[in-house]
Amino acid sequence: MSRKYQTRTPLNKYLEAISVISEIDWARLAAFIDGEGTIVINRAKPTGRMKSPQHTLCVNIGNSSPILIQWLFSNFGGSVHLRKEKPDVAAHRRPLWYWCLREAQAEAVLRRCLPYLMIKLEQAKIGLAFRDLKNLGTRKFTRVAADQIRRRDDMYHRIHLLNSPSLGMMQEVEKKGA
Repeated sequence: MSRKYQTRTPLNKYLEAISVISEIDWARLAAFIDGEGTIVINRAKPTGRMKSPQHTLCVNIGNSSPILIQWLFSNFGGSVHLRKEKPDVAAHRRPLWYWCLREAQAEAVLRRCLPYLMIKLEQAKIGLAFRDLKNLGTRKFTRVAADQIRRRDDMYHRIHLLNSPSLGMMQEVEKKGA
């Protein structure tokens, strides 16, 4: 497998391409996201022409099997990269591949996987609410309203809390016990 792939498919063509994927493959993808993946909102400070912080929805799966990563890339597009390791560490570990979808493609995949997600269901719901909020009409290189930034930041913090190994697990246990 090559070191890095990237697709820049227009959204309408992407949606058309994934419309033929079988329900069993959507369920498989959801299981891989639940077990090996993460759903995250990244935040970058404004630089250059950006007027406001940049928030980005990402769905990632990391695995040492190039077969899995190739299947993900072939069926769902996105990008693939190999984790860089220091030479002394790399000698003792198998290579770790990462598959990633961002923004509208991540949203489309999460919407299709939602009925099958168990572990990452809450993160997916926050990610989709984030995309709904982001789709309300802001354009690139324009200032985002302060209340919008606060709402995006709130979702950023909520999803990161759920992804925290100790804090997220404690919340799940408390939710089930109540």
